[in-house]
Amino acid sequence: MVTRWAFALLTPGYSWYALLLVALVALDGRWEWLGIAVAGPAVYVTGQAFGSREAVSATAYGLAVLLLPAVTAVRRRGLRTADRRC
Repeated sequence: MVTRWAFALLTPGYSWYALLLVALVALDGRWEWLGIAVAGPAVYVTGQAFGSREAVSATAYGLAVLLLPAVTAVRRRGLRTADRRC
């Protein structure tokens, strides 16, 4: 969790740093964290096209962080319905 939130809060400048995050996601199975890993390359590819790399970075990482509680809520709801069926 420390590495994941460090990526979310510090937004590394080089997108290849996210390979560590991808490896941790593969081990843990919390796929919603891949949004953070995808945000880095998205900023790299589209940063110059929109004129402001900082704005694109804030938007990409912001959307990725907003994805986290949404997917967690859906996952918990799915677990609750699965518990009711048993």
